[in-house]
Amino acid sequence: MVTRARERVATGPRPGKRPSSALAVITCMDTRVDPLQFFQSRPGDIHAIENAGGLVTGDVIRSLLVSQRYLGTRRVAVVMHTDCGLLGLDDHAEASAIADEAGVEIPFSLGGFGDLHQRLAESVLMVRATPILPHRNDVRGYIYDVETLRLSEVAIG
Repeated sequence: MVTRARERVATGPRPGKRPSSALAVITCMDTRVDPLQFFQSRPGDIHAIENAGGLVTGDVIRSLLVSQRYLGTRRVAVVMHTDCGLLGLDDHAEASAIADEAGVEIPFSLGGFGDLHQRLAESVLMVRATPILPHRNDVRGYIYDVETLRLSEVAIG
């Protein structure tokens, strides 16, 4: 795995630390999700901020702040997807099961949600409402369908 990565780096162009498209993409860590492909990008074009579910959390806001304030991003895309592992997850039941198994309570929410469109809207609106972010005017939401391989923009008030 490391050898392949070294070969790619050695033969390809070396991107700068500032994304050339000024786009930050918040998305899920799911292996079927490829933010570079969604926006027809190459390494160096976008900042990809990934976590379980593609949820906007405190740490995502921290990364987005750094991306905007110090590395030049001006636009934000929040991309969630169908068949997400967190869709339908019961946070309370899972947290209880983990606490029983591990003997300690987890200090965070797993982020389970019941409605994909609603959770996407909440995430987009959270970014738009965060006053420490200097660029909140161009924040868009998308849903990626893992079966059809289609990315669709969702209108969010």
